[in-house]
Amino acid sequence: MNHGVSRIVAELLAFDRGSELYRYDGHISDRLVRKEFTEALQILAQKRVILLAVETNYSEGVLKQLSADVVYKLPEEDRMMVVNPQSRYEICQGDALFVVAESEPTEL
Repeated sequence: MNHGVSRIVAELLAFDRGSELYRYDGHISDRLVRKEFTEALQILAQKRVILLAVETNYSEGVLKQLSADVVYKLPEEDRMMVVNPQSRYEICQGDALFVVAESEPTEL
């Protein structure tokens, strides 16, 4: 139904060339911490990294804050994930960031 989407997904899932999906769970720089998702997206775009999703600690407060979004509760941990949040979500130290990049990020 969405022409070309399957090719993009195939490209992102092929780990031998081009851009790939990565989960970054290292130290998040001060320039991203306490920035809203959309601000962090713009900052990372300058480094040619695309922010897609955030995994954070599960809490009723954050869940309520993200009530307009689809939030995935991770069963194995007390964590939750939101993809491209439309609500105002601020990046926190300890979050895991899901990004598209040419190579695995060593710092963000």
